[in-house]
Parts: sequence; structure tokens; C-alpha cells
Amino acid sequence: MLALIGYLVKEWRYIELTISLPVIAFSFFLPESIRWLLSKGRNEEAEKIMKKLMTTNKREITEEITNTLLNKEIKPHENKKNKTQERKYTALDLVRPLQMAILSLNVWFNWLVLYFTLCQEKKV
Repeated sequence: MLALIGYLVKEWRYIELTISLPVIAFSFFLPESIRWLLSKGRNEEAEKIMKKLMTTNKREITEEITNTLLNKEIKPHENKKNKTQERKYTALDLVRPLQMAILSLNVWFNWLVLYFTLCQEKKV
């Protein structure tokens, strides 16, 4: 799809606009993720969305399902949150594991090529 849009729309600003507008439009109509709501402690909103989804799918929601979901989703996330806050990242983390070093070098090389391409384009 992106190649087709790029072929039909020549200016890069309009390509960005064409790609971004549907995402922005859908964000007003789609509900939030139930898992995300639960991880943020917004249980009432998550329950409302679950009930709406169940009625749309012609299913019945029970208290057991709701309680299990509420109890399972919050606790593991809180533990993970505490662990990630303890870790301090440095620039060395970009090259420390071999896979991360390869990925970082790939990104840096792509930025370099993009920069030289844009410089050549401006000179012409």
C-alpha cells in the first residue's frame, strides 16, 4: 500500500499526511486496549469496554471472568514496572549485546546514507 501511495502522491509531505490521517481518524472510534487500561489502574473503563465488546459479540460476561482478568493483569505489570525503574541505561547499552550492536550499526549507517542522499539532492 505504501508503495502505491508513494507512486500516486509525489510530495513526501502529502504522503505523510495520507498515511497519518486514517490513523488519527480511527483513534477516535476505536476503544482503548483493555490490557492498557488495566495496567494503568482504570478498571471501571476496562469493564465498560469489556461489556460493550461482549454484547457486540453476543456473549455473556460473568463476574468470574472480570475478577480473573482484573487480578491477573495488574500484579505482573507492577512487578515488571519496579524492575525496569531500577535499571539505568547508558550509551554502552547500544553496543553491549552483539544483536544490539548490529542493530545500532544498521540504524547509524541508514542515517548516514540518508544524510548524504539529502545533501546530494540539495546540490543538484
